[in-house]
Amino acid sequence: MNAVPTPFSLASVPSTAMVIYAGVYALLALGIAMFTFGKRDL
Repeated sequence: MNAVPTPFSLASVPSTAMVIYAGVYALLALGIAMFTFGKRDL
């Protein structure tokens, strides 16, 4: 089968540092969102 590149295909494997950075960024964004939503009046 002919592999056609798509926006979701990987041209190269991401480095370990990039994977860690993405994980920390996502957890930090989720934590800030939970904190600010918890202070909001409903």
